[in-house]
Amino acid sequence: MEIESPGSSTEAALHDALAEIDRLHEEIRERDELLAVASHELRNPLHVLTLQIAAARLAAQARQQTEIAARLDKAENLLSRYAERLGVLLDLSRLNAKAYPLAVREVDLGLTLRQLIDALRSEADYHRVDLEFEGPPQCLVQTDPLALEQVIGNLLVNAFKHSGCRHATLTLEPAERDWVMLHVADDGRGIAEPEQRRIFDKFTVGRTGTNGSGSGLGLWIVRKLAEALGANISLDSRPAAGCRFTLRLPRRHAGHAMDHSSNPAPSS
Repeated sequence: MEIESPGSSTEAALHDALAEIDRLHEEIRERDELLAVASHELRNPLHVLTLQIAAARLAAQARQQTEIAARLDKAENLLSRYAERLGVLLDLSRLNAKAYPLAVREVDLGLTLRQLIDALRSEADYHRVDLEFEGPPQCLVQTDPLALEQVIGNLLVNAFKHSGCRHATLTLEPAERDWVMLHVADDGRGIAEPEQRRIFDKFTVGRTGTNGSGSGLGLWIVRKLAEALGANISLDSRPAAGCRFTLRLPRRHAGHAMDHSSNPAPSS
């Protein structure tokens, strides 16, 4: 009987391991190619639709149809924002959160969040949710506004669709010199403790929501983008007592300096 040497067994295992690595690399390459195609195919029609809405808005303005022009202007702005946020999601799906290419700049967080609330108002109305914003008139931070909008937008839309709430509030709290706190609270059915431990995991759909039709990606995207922003995300909830998500966001993203002089002092 021929006895296999230990060396030949090790070589076979190494060969199998290298073959598996090659297979995984090929799968990643194919995934990236698919995402590149999806990015192109999704962005192009959105751009064309934006141009069509802009043309209709200009025609309405020429005819002095001010109400129609205003509605088209709002639709044009919303579509442009969604196209930009689509880019955020496609980039995030390709990259590790720590490598996500942030576009950091100085942002008036109060203004940005009020604009986001206005953009989400129609969706809140559709779900019969009373949506409010509370915060100072101005709060300057260094961050990526699109990534931040995606985080807060996902939290609010998650509340509209899955919590069964009738009231949702976004609160901006400039609690510390180096950090700000953003709270998204609702009066919905809440989340049980066992589900809270995995609520930010990929493909997790809560059983206490209004339905199980969600993709399970919304809160995973929140966590990944929060990590990229250098922020911390947490949840406080009890069944029948609603949810309160808190984002602790640095005023200055790593590697970017800013002047705090124009920030209002936190209230005591």
